Amino acid sequence: MNLQENLTCESNYLERFEILRATTAGMFRSLLFRLDALQRYLDLLEDDVEASSAGKVGMRHLNTCRETLANIVSDCQDAEADIPLSDWTEKLNLAAVAEGVIGQYARITGCDEDLKINIPQDIFVKGNAYQLQQLIFDIIDCFDSLHKDSKPAWNINGEIKNFSETDAVSLQMACCPPGEYVLLSLLRPGLGADDLGGFLSLLGAIGKRLPLPYSQMNSLYWQGSLLGQGGDILVPVQALDSGLIILLPLADDQDEQLPAAAPLGGKTILLVDDEDMIWDVITAMLQDLGYNVLLAGNGLEAIETYRSNPGGIDLVLLDMLMPELSGRETFLRLKEINPEVKVLLSSGYASGGDVQDVLNAGAAGFLQKPYRMTELSAKIREILQ
Repeated sequence: MNLQENLTCESNYLERFEILRATTAGMFRSLLFRLDALQRYLDLLEDDVEASSAGKVGMRHLNTCRETLANIVSDCQDAEADIPLSDWTEKLNLAAVAEGVIGQYARITGCDEDLKINIPQDIFVKGNAYQLQQLIFDIIDCFDSLHKDSKPAWNINGEIKNFSETDAVSLQMACCPPGEYVLLSLLRPGLGADDLGGFLSLLGAIGKRLPLPYSQMNSLYWQGSLLGQGGDILVPVQALDSGLIILLPLADDQDEQLPAAAPLGGKTILLVDDEDMIWDVITAMLQDLGYNVLLAGNGLEAIETYRSNPGGIDLVLLDMLMPELSGRETFLRLKEINPEVKVLLSSGYASGGDVQDVLNAGAAGFLQKPYRMTELSAKIREILQ
């Protein structure tokens, strides 16, 4: 599901809210960037109008307008700071996230992508799994739409790079201080991140009025999403329709680790959820932790899958709100098959009363969406042990 579809999907209120928050944050950052540029122009013009009374009056009005607008943006940012753009970030395996999103994109779009993924398994970033997967998906979908007449092809690479203050200035990285970052390159063949001399931050490209091939809505959303995760975006100045580079903070050794799977061997988890946008990323991360994962898109599929694997499913991760059969009815039907079935409930919308009814009936636990992968993996380990 691309950005525009997410914004118009009535059943996706939480995702719409997060996208609008990220877009608003990108808008604030872009406005501040342009206001700074405006102030520099006003400073240059001030000497030219010094001898003109009318010019002086006009300059005063322009400065007043600029200051008023800057104060409005600042006040809005202060208000938004009370609700952080990313309420949480966590330590994420970048390869697992990227592989999950690519699998998801190929499955949803039916595209036979020519993909070359080169991301070391030991690279961990600090980010928001849900926002990051939507961001990567949206970027690939956007650029593929620019190349409808050619076979899609992507080089997806991950590497660690230390950015100095000089690098930050030359790339016009207004959002990131100098330091170590992970570069996730989403580029067409022929481009690479080896030499960043031909790249510029997205805000820098906007400031230079470069003819960006994607919409302003895309630019603001991408910028805001990365801003909330402590990152930035670099664009290839000479090939603007050929992809971009995402910068993400490098997770250090002190960041929270995901608990590994239980030591008894590979347990099997049945993931039951009609929101297939989350399937591939969660599946890739759980598999990275040592679990086997089966999928079901609704309650009826879940019951059939569970019945077809007697004794082979150790835990069911069940969404409460689904078509065909509700989470509550699905749970009761699973209990008829196996009274000892272990079920972990999850939902972003279900009422507390509905959840409590199922917990009282024997469900093993509940996670509120969106949940952190650390929370999910810890809860799974707790139940399975």
